[in-house]
Amino acid sequence: MSKKNLPATVPAAPPDLDPGELAELEAVLAQAALPLDLAPDLAAEDAAALEKALSPLRPKHQAWVRYYIISKNGADAARRAGYVGKEGVKAAAHRILHRPDVQAALAAFTAALAKRTVFDFDAASKKILEASEFAFKTNNATAAVRSAELLAKLHGHLNDKLQVQHRGDVAFIFPDRHGVKSNG
Repeated sequence: MSKKNLPATVPAAPPDLDPGELAELEAVLAQAALPLDLAPDLAAEDAAALEKALSPLRPKHQAWVRYYIISKNGADAARRAGYVGKEGVKAAAHRILHRPDVQAALAAFTAALAKRTVFDFDAASKKILEASEFAFKTNNATAAVRSAELLAKLHGHLNDKLQVQHRGDVAFIFPDRHGVKSNG
C-alpha cells in the first residue's frame, strides 16, 4: 500500500519515519481498516467533529484511539494499533493515553457517542409502559408486576436501598441456643 492509497480519514505519515517503519505503519492501518464512523448513525456535525479531533494525530495514534473506543483497554488498543518494542504495550498505552491531543480525540468520540445513546427519563418511562401493555395483553402477570415495579422505581416511589445513619454506640443482642438473650 502506498501513501496515496491510505483511506481519506488517515493523513499521510510524518516525514520522520524511515521506509521500514512506514511499511509497518501502512500494514497496521490496512489491517485495522477502522472506519471513522464507528457509529454510522452519527449526525454530520458529529462526524465532522470527530474528523477534526483525529486530524492532528499520527496514523498510529488514530488507530489507537479507534481501538480504544471499541475495547476500552489501552494495552489491547496499543497491540492492535501496532505498538510493540522496547517499552511494551502497557507503557505505550499509558504514554498515548496521557497525550493531550489523544485526550481531546477521546473526549470528542465520547461526546459524539453519548449524544447517540441518550436514554433519558421519558424514553425509559415509555419503554416500561410499552412492556407493561404487552404484559397485560399477553396475560403475563409476572411481567406486569415487574413493569409496575420498575415504573414505581423510575418515578421515585419505590426504593430498594435502606439508608441507615446512626451515631454513637450500637449494641447487638443475639439469643443463645437456649433462648436466653445475651449482649455480644
